[in-house]
Amino acid sequence: MGFQGTLDVFAEGVLPVFTGSYTKIIPYIYSGVKDYLFEIQLGLKTDTLDITGSIIEKKDFPKNLPREEIEILIKKEFTDEYIQRVPEYSAVKINGAVAYKLARKGISQDMPSKEVKIFDVKILSSDGGIITGKISVSSGFYVRQFANDLGESLKTYAIVTKLQRTKSGDFSIEESIKMDEADEKRAVNLKKLLEKRMKIIYMNEEMTKDLRNGKEIPNTSNIQGLCVAFDSDERDCIILSGEGEALKVKRIIK
Repeated sequence: MGFQGTLDVFAEGVLPVFTGSYTKIIPYIYSGVKDYLFEIQLGLKTDTLDITGSIIEKKDFPKNLPREEIEILIKKEFTDEYIQRVPEYSAVKINGAVAYKLARKGISQDMPSKEVKIFDVKILSSDGGIITGKISVSSGFYVRQFANDLGESLKTYAIVTKLQRTKSGDFSIEESIKMDEADEKRAVNLKKLLEKRMKIIYMNEEMTKDLRNGKEIPNTSNIQGLCVAFDSDERDCIILSGEGEALKVKRIIK
C-alpha cells in the first residue's frame, strides 16, 4: 500500500491511497495544489502547533478582527515568497531520523525552511479569536505552521483546531470514500485518472507482448513525453515515453 502525501493525525479529508501494483503509478499522478478548510484559534501556542499538543504559552489576542482585514494581511505577507519553516512535529527526516520522533523525545532540531505558495485564501468567519477559512496551497505546505506564522503577524499565538483537506491534486473530497468502505468496485477508474495528464493509446496482442518483454515499439502517433497504453479491458496498463521514433517502457502496471 502506498500513499500520495501525508495527512496530520488530527486532520481529515482526502488522502490518495494506492494498493498492489497500482503503487507504481504514484510518481505519475499530479500531486500539486491542495485545498483545505481550517479553523484557527488565536492566543494559544502548543508544541505541535495544533489542538493535539501540549500548551506552552498563552497570550492576549485581538477579538474582533474583520474577515477582510485578515485576508488583506495574508495576501500582503504570505502570498509572495512565503518561506515556511518545517514544523518539528513532521515526518521530515533530519540526519536520517524522523523529526516528530525526535521532538517527542525532547530533542530540538534545526528544521529546514522552504518556499511555499498560497494560491487562494478566503476567510469565512472571525469571532472571539476563532478564525475559519479555506485555502489553496502548494504541495509541502503546512497549515499548522501557517497558523503559527499568522499568529505572529497578529502579535499573538495561534494553533490549528480543525483541518480538512478537500482536494489533493486530481482527487476531491466529493469522490472520496472512507477507508473502511474501500473495495475494488469503488476504486477510482484508472483510465479516467491517467488521461487527465497523459495521452491514451491501446495495445493489440502483439504490442502487449513486445512491451511486456521490454521492447520498444514504433512511435506512429509522434508522441513526445509520457503516454499510457491500455489493454482491451482497460485494467492493465504500461507507462511509455515517446522518444523520437520509438515508444519506450517506463513502468508496467498489472
